[in-house]
Amino acid sequence: MRAELVMAYIITGLPVGAYFLFIIISIVRFIQDDKKAKKENRSPRTGIIVSFIISMVLLAYGVLIGIFMIGFATGTMRLM
Repeated sequence: MRAELVMAYIITGLPVGAYFLFIIISIVRFIQDDKKAKKENRSPRTGIIVSFIISMVLLAYGVLIGIFMIGFATGTMRLM
């Protein structure tokens, strides 16, 4: 495999991996903090809630982009 192609895969893969990693980690931290907050009889931490909301917005954005791309590909295939 050519070095340019490998670098292109790495450069495009890192942001996508970070995107999904942020979403997964924020969901896990939200669930863990919620369980601890119930056990300790306190409210969940604000920073974790904000991180969770941002990750849900990013997830919804990704789903909408995915739906758009599927629609675009379907429309393109119909024109052929």
